[in-house]
Amino acid sequence: MTDAQEAIYLRHLEKLQANWKRSHARRRCQIDVDYDTRDGSFRNTVKDISIGGAFIETQEAFAVGQEIDLYLTSPINQVSCMVAARVVRRDQNGIGIRFENLTRRQQGIILSLVEQRG
Repeated sequence: MTDAQEAIYLRHLEKLQANWKRSHARRRCQIDVDYDTRDGSFRNTVKDISIGGAFIETQEAFAVGQEIDLYLTSPINQVSCMVAARVVRRDQNGIGIRFENLTRRQQGIILSLVEQRG
């Protein structure tokens, strides 16, 4: 992602944040995601995503507080990145995660997923 593209994503993100009623706008989706924990590597489906976190459908037994590293790819330009996250909730359908210490580049990639249509 070029610096110009990153700047556009971030300006757009700031405008959206001013209007969000939730902490972050969330988009329902079906995105296959690879991720790692200290216990292994996994591939499951993200069911919703926001700039703050995501819900991953999984039957794996993750603990609240567990750290995971996700690998996300922008649908706009196919740029990928690793994003650190932490499990913040668990239910019978999967895990809710919170993204941690996002860089501007990571924010841009996540925003492209949140805004993806179709």
